[in-house]
Amino acid sequence: MAKTRGLLIYPHVDTAVKHRYKINGFDIGLCTVNLGQEWPCIHQELLDIFDEYLK
Repeated sequence: MAKTRGLLIYPHVDTAVKHRYKINGFDIGLCTVNLGQEWPCIHQELLDIFDEYLK
């Protein structure tokens, strides 16, 4: 799978979102983070997102 070239991260509201798009030839990721959890969990979720979308 191609590497994501852009990543939009939004706060989680009702449901988790994880999508990939190709816009004008660029790979874009869109995902949400649950900010209603303890900081260590938020931190780990962000690390997981970066591993999944940017490596």
